[in-house]
Amino acid sequence: MKECLKTGRPGVKSLKTYFFIAVLFCTSVFVFAGCGDDVHQIIVVEDTASFSYYVYAVNFNPSFSISAYSVDIATGVLTPVTGSPFASANGPYSIAVNPAGTFAFVVNQFTSVSAYAIAADTGVIAEVIGSPYTGCCPWTVTVHPAGSFLYVGDFLGINAYVITADTGVLTVVPGSPFASTSLPMSVAIDPTGSFLYTPNFSTSNIDAFTINAVTGALTPVAGSPFASGANPSSAAVDPTGSFLYVIAGGNIYAYTINTATGALTPVAGSPFTAGSIPRGIAVEATGNFVYVTNIASNDVSAFAINIATGALTPVTGSPFAAGQGPQSISVDPSGSYVFAANGASSDISVYAIDSVTGALTPVAGSPFPTGAANSFPISIASTRVLN
Repeated sequence: MKECLKTGRPGVKSLKTYFFIAVLFCTSVFVFAGCGDDVHQIIVVEDTASFSYYVYAVNFNPSFSISAYSVDIATGVLTPVTGSPFASANGPYSIAVNPAGTFAFVVNQFTSVSAYAIAADTGVIAEVIGSPYTGCCPWTVTVHPAGSFLYVGDFLGINAYVITADTGVLTVVPGSPFASTSLPMSVAIDPTGSFLYTPNFSTSNIDAFTINAVTGALTPVAGSPFASGANPSSAAVDPTGSFLYVIAGGNIYAYTINTATGALTPVAGSPFTAGSIPRGIAVEATGNFVYVTNIASNDVSAFAINIATGALTPVTGSPFAAGQGPQSISVDPSGSYVFAANGASSDISVYAIDSVTGALTPVAGSPFPTGAANSFPISIASTRVLN
């Protein structure tokens, strides 16, 4: 052990014990680094040869399909999976993949939720038995970090499902749907799987819930809902579980998460300015950078996270040009690439991440077509599957 020095680096304190904790997960090593009781940084060391990497984008209109790609993890280049794009139910609007990369779940706007099994060796998807699951007005979807539960936001609140581990079959959690303040535009869960957050578009606030780890049931956090900017939409939690970022009122609102209770406190300096009509938001795997798609300015804003306070600072060179009308955004699990679904140009922009600065560089061949004319890709997810 050694002592921390006054380096001037945000989040590094002086004269406290400095620590590194290495956690082995499958063939990835997550190194948590910090001072005293605080975790300030995550370093991802991954054996990429042990995984296959895939990207899935749902095409909203008029094709009603799912585009699937394999990712060359050395270059970021996308290659369409055999059979892509795959037919879907009408109105696919949001997609999420479980942490193991074995199942994809798609919300079909206002009608149902579809579940698909992912073939590890090819990335081909096939609908699971019993899919689609009908319900009133689903809008957005996410998977619990443990892969055990699925949460779907709709006009009635939050629908919760148990995911059968070997089949992907969904079973409704008792008590579901769980009431929300108004229409939840997205669902974000902290990395411990303890807390769930939903930005409420019409009431301009954020609901916070605790998650029962055994049943998946939701209970409102004391003080919820928490105030936000106007018409909040997308949300993302950093990988340390310390900060929540929400797009609202054309800006990015940042909150500190009380890791004991789930309560939210605005970060000093929040909100932070994004581009024109920000839409999607994602935090990369180390927790150092935030990326936001801007629909009207056709670009991606990049921010460095102050890992002590959660404050955001624009990355040099930001914003970075995208296709037309970028909607959703995803960062690959290795933290190497950013994927942006460009709705108006029906393609996918792929960028390599500079791990030091957070700057983005388009990979060779980007943007990549969806394979369907005028497909309007509206939601995107990246994943890896253990070989």
